[in-house]
Amino acid sequence: FQTYPNQRTRFLLYESDCFRNPVGQTIKDAIPLLVDELFGDMDPERVKKALEGIVRIRAVQNFSARDAVGFVFLLKGILQKEFPGDWARCSELCNRVDEMALAAFDLYVQ
Repeated sequence: FQTYPNQRTRFLLYESDCFRNPVGQTIKDAIPLLVDELFGDMDPERVKKALEGIVRIRAVQNFSARDAVGFVFLLKGILQKEFPGDWARCSELCNRVDEMALAAFDLYVQ
């Protein structure tokens, strides 16, 4: 959500009506799935399915290609804060984030 302007972020986060806020709902639905895959099996098809809605939306919004898929890399900063002393675990998870980012880029190109 931090990639959107502040006034828009509040709406995306707090508007619970999925018809008034399909973007926020799409993101809220996808994030738990992505986190499950990040810490789980990392099934490419489930990752792709979780990313697809977000990337489709961002592809038609006023985002550059870089910004449309770059949100995935924000996960690395979160991981570095959550695993400050466990370099091996953080590195493994950051590699998974890279895989997610590549999947997002493939979806964007499609």
